[in-house]
Amino acid sequence: MQIKIQLFREIAIQSGESRLADWRSDVSRRLIARLALNPGEAVSRRRLIRDLWPHEAHPPANRLAVAVYQTKRSLDAFQTGWGDILMADVKSVWLNPGICQSDWSLVERLRAERSLTGAADACRRIAELTQGPFLPGIDDLWTAAPRARAEATTAACRFHLAEEALLAGRTEEAESLLGQVLISDSADPGRAISLAKSWVLGLQQSEVRAQATQSLHRISPGLADSVRPDDDALLCLVVCEHPIMLADGSTADWLAFPTPQPALDRVEQLRLEGHAGRVLIDICVLSGSRLPPGIRSRLLRLPPGQTGIGAALEALLVNAESKVT
Repeated sequence: MQIKIQLFREIAIQSGESRLADWRSDVSRRLIARLALNPGEAVSRRRLIRDLWPHEAHPPANRLAVAVYQTKRSLDAFQTGWGDILMADVKSVWLNPGICQSDWSLVERLRAERSLTGAADACRRIAELTQGPFLPGIDDLWTAAPRARAEATTAACRFHLAEEALLAGRTEEAESLLGQVLISDSADPGRAISLAKSWVLGLQQSEVRAQATQSLHRISPGLADSVRPDDDALLCLVVCEHPIMLADGSTADWLAFPTPQPALDRVEQLRLEGHAGRVLIDICVLSGSRLPPGIRSRLLRLPPGQTGIGAALEALLVNAESKVT
């Protein structure tokens, strides 16, 4: 018996014709989603308690044990044998990798294949798997890092496929892929502009860059007007392990800056404010730029064939060159 756990579009479990998407317990839903990020990885009970009940300073000691027991029981009641995916000992809880896998764990394997081979097939498979929001309806702090990673991976693959489509003259396909990235960010126009500008700046061929700009104009005229390739193009990223509070009261997991110094200043400010968790910083060179030696040491040069903010974020989150804590 092979059980699949879905984390994109909705949190669901499926095996054959049997499918569970209507959860009676929100705790069970979040528990399965948390563990399904990496089936087989043992997560400490202390960490799970902190992740599942973040607003309670001292939840009852047996609460997690009860949640695990009730989840196993409800899964078995829905389909005999499904409760076997949950495993636990006195210290940790994990999912049995021998009988279950998640769509996210498959995306991670495909991402590794893409990094090694640049295979368009891996990108297409990732694009198929990542339709819809990731970890929908779950806003706990533990979702911030994997959600940023998922957004980076999916955007990188769609930009890669869009560039491939433009090179082959498949304009409609390219615009459909671009729309999947940019329309999902319509609530944050500034971020959509950063995504589009960084991708266009990373394109190596001027003809393809012109086609990309025209496609962006058809998707969103206002967006295209903000995309102006320069000779010196930088994207300075500050990515935080935990969300930070912005001046308008909203929160963000990462920030982008057009030049290095504001990014470095922001990191220093976070350090002085005692920001909890890890802060990553890197400067992505999207075209030739001259930088001071001190800043150049933090440089992350995108490998040939990788373009845009999607690849930049993916590389940053997977292989950060420098860590500021």
